[in-house]
Amino acid sequence: GSVSASATGDISITNSGAIAFSAVTTNNGHITLNNTQGALSIDSVNGVAGVSAHGTGNVNLTATSPGDVGIWIKRDVSGHDVSLSGTANGSVNGDGIKNAARALTSRGDMSLTGVASLSGMGIYAYAGSMTSAGRIELDGTGTSNHGINLHGNALITSTGSWAQTETAVHLKGTSNNAAVSLNGVNIQNNSTKGTTHVEALNG
Repeated sequence: GSVSASATGDISITNSGAIAFSAVTTNNGHITLNNTQGALSIDSVNGVAGVSAHGTGNVNLTATSPGDVGIWIKRDVSGHDVSLSGTANGSVNGDGIKNAARALTSRGDMSLTGVASLSGMGIYAYAGSMTSAGRIELDGTGTSNHGINLHGNALITSTGSWAQTETAVHLKGTSNNAAVSLNGVNIQNNSTKGTTHVEALNG
């Protein structure tokens, strides 16, 4: 199915089954989606492209899929705090979060949590960008594949304008096979005090 939503305030949706989703708010509206039993594709639907929360509006998207991807980012995502959590339980290339060369932008903090319970990658990104005024947290778990796999000139940037007293960029990968793989990735930490921290657990 597909859902496109626009509002002058908050958007909150609960869905079961695979879905193509787009949403936009004004007047500091938040965007929240909890998707179960199916992949969440951030796409262009009914003339609305991607997900964009206005002003202090946050984006919080969660998806659990029995198939091959939890959250597939096919269009840009922006908001104040941006939080994506995807779990894939598919047996073939079941990536928790997949970024198809799109831009993720946060005016506050950004958090991506991806879990591949069988053969896929926790967080996979080819090209694209993740830019945050505050912290960027990537936490990927792959049972038999990469926890985090970023390549193809993927760009990660913390401008440091929102929070400067703690870790600005934190990449944590867990896997029995190459927990963190970075190939052609540009990580920029422009905060004055925040550190860059990469953890590779088990693999």
